[in-house]
Amino acid sequence: MKESALTKPARDTFLLSLSTALATAIQALATFGLTKLIPPENFGAWREFVLAAGFTGLLHAGYVDGLQVLWCSPTSASVQPDVRVALTTLLVTHTLWIAIGVAISLMLPNLESFPFFFAAVGLYAFVWNASTALQFRAQCRERFARLSAFSVAYPAIFLVLAGLLVVERSATALHLAIAYCLATAIATIFVLVNPQDLNEPGSESSRRSARLGNLIRVGAPILSLNYTSLGMVNFDKVAAAILFPASPFAIYAFASVLVALINSAIAGGSRVLLPAFARHASRGTLDPAVMTSTRAVVLLWSIAVATYFPAIAVVTRFLPRYTSAVELSRLFFLSSVFLALAQMVHVNACRALHVERTYLRRTWVLLSVGFVAALAVGHWFSMEALAALSLAVSIIWTVTGVQVLTHTGIQAHDRMTVVTVVWCGTCFMTAASVLPPLGGAVLYILASAPLWTFWWRS
Repeated sequence: MKESALTKPARDTFLLSLSTALATAIQALATFGLTKLIPPENFGAWREFVLAAGFTGLLHAGYVDGLQVLWCSPTSASVQPDVRVALTTLLVTHTLWIAIGVAISLMLPNLESFPFFFAAVGLYAFVWNASTALQFRAQCRERFARLSAFSVAYPAIFLVLAGLLVVERSATALHLAIAYCLATAIATIFVLVNPQDLNEPGSESSRRSARLGNLIRVGAPILSLNYTSLGMVNFDKVAAAILFPASPFAIYAFASVLVALINSAIAGGSRVLLPAFARHASRGTLDPAVMTSTRAVVLLWSIAVATYFPAIAVVTRFLPRYTSAVELSRLFFLSSVFLALAQMVHVNACRALHVERTYLRRTWVLLSVGFVAALAVGHWFSMEALAALSLAVSIIWTVTGVQVLTHTGIQAHDRMTVVTVVWCGTCFMTAASVLPPLGGAVLYILASAPLWTFWWRS
């Protein structure tokens, strides 16, 4: 029994890590392929759809997060919400959003990046939110093999569909958006849908627990925190999408996509750290856990930031139309360490300590000021200035999290982590700015090796 208890978490962690790596590779292949094979205006409009699609979780208003809370809570086993009722509720409520999207698309076509932009976003909202509910169901039932398969299946299906569109010379932004919706729907139906869940007889108590208002009250605070964090990561991209036409926006969007490997690691690590911090908080050992996690994030970032050099080598060799994204991407790679600390460590530690409201209020203020500043900077200056602003805001966000945790008695930084960020950040910017990719990679590795040796011996 001991071996089984030990090997299952290890196996699940390995599956999730492997699937995340495969999904990232597939998404990178799709991104590089589309930038090579379709015009920048189509790519820019497509990335505007992806950006808008990332916020469609707001349209369930916390209902899906409430489902996760009850499905994962052992104390509510007798009143588990019914899966069929949950999916029906999502279909009914999201039909309204789809109708609103169609109406906006018909009434205000000049606001759109492509015809029926808002209708496509509304359709994706239902597909993704229903898929998210089923992902939460699989997570709470510890069906991690299904989750791993899904995380690889939907980008793989999209890659195939996008390839077919390119071959047929029909890879417009609208068709890519439809393919994105179809890929998510197909992967959800064939991977996540479990007939056993759909055939479970629902009791009256489970139907009451699945009511919209009940679950929104449970899930709205979680949704608010998650999407405030998402807003902090993407506020500059939203400003860029508002300010710039599709072709210039394609450059900004592509520069941010180059950090996909680090961003996927952030998302995966955040899932692991939340339950871990909750356990440490109940045991009174959260302080060393936060410090250990902070050091791990900083160390892994100092290694992962080196992926900039091969990525840029590919861009300069095969994608000459996007070489202007190189300078922008440096700032995104540098800011990724601050975004990782905030999303992986600070958000989850604040939730474990139940001080998320204080953290959320300060983040809201920073997000509001940052977004207004982004609109002004993007309008009066340049995309480079906008990327620099996003870096400054990410640093302030990290400092805010450190202050909140310090006030609760939790140490969230030490001298060595600060030295590592400053040293590796300076070496990275110098190597990336002065030398070509190969020489820059060699210089960065040689300059950072002494710090890595110190960390290893420690």
